[in-house]
Parts: sequence; structure tokens; C-alpha cells
Amino acid sequence: MGYTIRVSLSTYNALTDTNPDHYALYTDSDWVLIKEKARGSITLGYLEDEDVSHDLGYFPLILAWGENADGNYALCTPRSSFDIYNTWFMSVYNNKVNFAQGVDDNDRVVKYYIFYDQIA
Repeated sequence: MGYTIRVSLSTYNALTDTNPDHYALYTDSDWVLIKEKARGSITLGYLEDEDVSHDLGYFPLILAWGENADGNYALCTPRSSFDIYNTWFMSVYNNKVNFAQGVDDNDRVVKYYIFYDQIA
């Protein structure tokens, strides 16, 4: 038998528990355990923005893709002092994330995934 790494969540025993949901890391199987909080999509017009609440109380990992002018999707970038138009932005807070569309005058879709992983 090969080596196995298991990191259980608090109150669970990594040596005896068999439920993969009780682990932060579980390498017994050929899959990655990802703790997803929420997923969804929003349609926004040009220079519109919208908040999505996650209520985690910390800055979580968030992956988001916004529809660009040719109909393909590109990764959203964090909002900064160097904001330029023609793209999507997101600002992450400890209880919400804000998405803003600066692509063009058409309604555009952003698709997002919010994870339990704390990044800051």
C-alpha cells in the first residue's frame, strides 16, 4: 500500500474516520477535496457593480470569470488603483465580494465560485 496523507477537521480522528467530508486534505482517492461555499452568476451592464454576500468573516478564495467582448470568459482581476476599462473587476471583503463590469455597453455575465479557504 502506498503512502496516504489525511488532515481531518477539528473533532474528527484522521486515523479512524472514513467520511471524506470530515477532512481538509484526503489523498486516499484520485480526487481533490474542495470546500465550496457558493457558486453563481450575475448579469451586469457597463460600469455596473453588485455585491454577493458570503458572510464568512474573513477573506475567502474566490475564482470568477467574466464574459469579455468576444463572448469568451476571462479571469476577473482584483480592483486596484490601476483600474482600466474593458475588463471585469472584483473586490473581496470579509463578508462580501463586489463584481464590476467595464467590458462594453452590453449586458455581460460573471460566473463565480466562493470557497471556504481563508486567504487573508
